[in-house]
Amino acid sequence: MNIHWWDEAQFQFGQFKMPFSLEERTSSRFIDFQERSFVNNGSLTPGKERGAMVHGTPFKGVNYALAFSTGQGKNTNDEDLREDSNDVILHADANFAEILGYKDSIIHVGASFANGDLGAAAASKQRTEGRGIEFFAPAAFTTVDGTMERTRYGFETALAYGPVKFQGEYNKANFEGQNSSTVSFDKDISAYYVEALWLVTGENYSDAYKKGKFDRIKPKNDFNPDFKSGLGAFEVGARYSEFDANDFGDSTGTTGTGLIAAGNAKKADSWTLALKWLPTANSRMLLTYVNTSFDTPVTLW
Repeated sequence: MNIHWWDEAQFQFGQFKMPFSLEERTSSRFIDFQERSFVNNGSLTPGKERGAMVHGTPFKGVNYALAFSTGQGKNTNDEDLREDSNDVILHADANFAEILGYKDSIIHVGASFANGDLGAAAASKQRTEGRGIEFFAPAAFTTVDGTMERTRYGFETALAYGPVKFQGEYNKANFEGQNSSTVSFDKDISAYYVEALWLVTGENYSDAYKKGKFDRIKPKNDFNPDFKSGLGAFEVGARYSEFDANDFGDSTGTTGTGLIAAGNAKKADSWTLALKWLPTANSRMLLTYVNTSFDTPVTLW
């Protein structure tokens, strides 16, 4: 439920997308590539969770959000409030092109922050962007008092002029706790991507940008089977993405500190190339190539 009496302050309750990450806030119907990047990891980027939020647009081109969530992910309640605390999530972004009145441009800059306590749990697993293999699956953390602190940071930007767009994000998550009376852990996971896209048929990305995220692209001319009045919109794009969990130890480390088994990789990078055809604003077809490299050999199954 979203109560929208004022643009400056809306109130949302229930299960919804948390205000974190430009890529995550953009609907899967409108994301730039067939799949999201390595930034789209449950430890790095909260998705849909149960909670409450106040958000709005207090000034032209400026958006904010303050949310409280379970921090447990989709369809999951807090298991023990003595050990878990609700996540506090903050987000703010600004489109300086809109503020300055540049209609054909986007100069988007944003930042996000989330913090909360978790019960003993594992960092989220990670698979390749093409969903071909799961390469990072750490064991659960264990703590003396049954709780650990998770802090997440996110930074995002999107720069566009007419039919050309550059976009990038960097997200980082930190897990901190006391494993025993003498052993503590302080582990980081990070990921980022950079991408470039071009609407060959000349549409403007600024037309698809609304209140800090991207919506559907509308072709200048919808596809018509006679090939005379329109072909729809065509877009080409390239993305480089990297995942880094070098802080996590292998099977020879201390039990309960997020160890990974043999056959897992701590680091991976990925190249994605894509050709997109949008016959109309409500349909699209994608041809995507993804190549992923790992820091160590990975067991397929």
